Amino acid sequence: MPQLSAPKRLLASALAWGLIYLAGPGVVEPAGIWPLALAGASLWAWCAGRPGPWAFRIEVLAAGTAWCGITSWAALVHWSSLLFLGPGFGLYFAATAALARRLARRFPLALAAPVAWCAIETLRAVLPPPFGIQWMRLGTHLHDLLWLSGSARVWGVGGLSFALAAAAGLAADLANRRARRPLPWIAGLGPAALAVLLSLLVPAPATRPGPRWMTVQPAVPQERKMEQRGWAELLQESLDLTEEGLESASRQGEPPPDLVSWGETMLPVPVLEEGLVEAWRRGARPPPWSEAWDEEKLELWSRDGPAFVRSVFFGEGLPPSERLLPEGTSLVAGVEYWKVHRGRLRRQNAAVLWDADGRRMGVGAKVEVVPGAERLLGLERYQWARDLILSLAGYVPDLLPAERTEVLELVSREGQRHRFGVTVCFDNAFDWPYVEPLRRGDLDFHLVLSNEAWFRSSLELDQMIAFSRLIAIQTGRTVARATNSGISAVLGPDGRELARLVVGGRDREVPGTLRATLPVPVDPGAGTPFVRVGLAGVALWILAPGVLAALARRKVGNPLRGAG
Repeated sequence: MPQLSAPKRLLASALAWGLIYLAGPGVVEPAGIWPLALAGASLWAWCAGRPGPWAFRIEVLAAGTAWCGITSWAALVHWSSLLFLGPGFGLYFAATAALARRLARRFPLALAAPVAWCAIETLRAVLPPPFGIQWMRLGTHLHDLLWLSGSARVWGVGGLSFALAAAAGLAADLANRRARRPLPWIAGLGPAALAVLLSLLVPAPATRPGPRWMTVQPAVPQERKMEQRGWAELLQESLDLTEEGLESASRQGEPPPDLVSWGETMLPVPVLEEGLVEAWRRGARPPPWSEAWDEEKLELWSRDGPAFVRSVFFGEGLPPSERLLPEGTSLVAGVEYWKVHRGRLRRQNAAVLWDADGRRMGVGAKVEVVPGAERLLGLERYQWARDLILSLAGYVPDLLPAERTEVLELVSREGQRHRFGVTVCFDNAFDWPYVEPLRRGDLDFHLVLSNEAWFRSSLELDQMIAFSRLIAIQTGRTVARATNSGISAVLGPDGRELARLVVGGRDREVPGTLRATLPVPVDPGAGTPFVRVGLAGVALWILAPGVLAALARRKVGNPLRGAG
């Protein structure tokens, strides 16, 4: 492969990453433009396969700049986050290009590019934040092509990334006149053909109508939500929306919902773990950097919190006519959950399920807690770190992540039991919070509670829909999204969109309610091959470069040399 000069690499890399940026969901089109992703990846492979001066540095710059655009929504929380996200992603993709150059010394780019891309992409997906993040993998650009993305039921998003990168590598081989033998054509087109075949041969699990669901979206701006003084007014607005949605369903002859959802931390009443007050009396305390707690506050919420929920939503102590939720309707709401963990009092971003009688039936907390915004990864122990984050955010992030996704059980009005996994916001960007519950046992659907008011009408909302669609496909389960101000929608087990909240032609930052019947599998234990394979598929993508290197050694009798 001839060398590529630094100016040409800079221009070509900038164009490649510019195309990949424009291809993403929400930039030009809500679902994205996958041909632009293919064009950008092809130009990237052409650059990556050629050695030359300043290659690594140029790729860090080009990819890092593009990822500042892809994650530009983060600046709506605080601009400083891009100082980490841009260079971080830039380093990952410069490493991807370096690996591709190394492999391209012995193999066509139709094979070298997808192997390198998927190895590094998978590595950043499995490393915990802030060292890794699954956000916007290459295969995500294919989410809306169900005749291709249906193959994710077998090989996940990693397989989609491989298919797209392989086709891009073939285009680069053609440009380099290295596609005169069968191998580049087989390696470049074979994965896409396999994706189509898998989509046809491995359908989503058979479904039947499940619970009737209604979600409430108040569209409260984040700045207003952060003002604690107005919590009673915000609560009343959500209660009024709930009542309007139930009345609308009644007017249209719809049956009352089995489940009403309120989004992430929409319920302004902290929920306490049973026995927390007693733990306080025995000496349990929050970490020294946490907000002030006192016994009077704990006793107040322990005593009045459950009664508040039962009276406001389920009409306890009130005439039947003043009951908000119809008889037989359960409630799941995002809350701040206070619990005892390793002898200390901690807070979680969680969801709580109350049955139709107002009894608390289960709690599920957020698994993937956002670094810097919800936790400081141990830095909160140092005064300088607390002072810095206080000056930037006005609070010390101190939320406790859950160890796993909890599965809650809903009893419908007809007495049917439905098990669902409950996740919160950032969980939606990861596979494992949705795969792991299915590996544990039966599951009927996924419920995501999210607060996307932070990101207004940005491309983050469309990216989340793409993630949700692929989660539904990979797991073969419906994904119901209940947001405070994002895109509330239902994605079926085959990835098709079944419902979306639209008011006045807008699908974001609008108040309203969304009602839908959630499809559930005929066999709750039926899983997709992707769920059954589990971590084995992850190992395959990461180990693939080593396998190619071993094949090259066996073929030529000496190890691969550096890429320059």
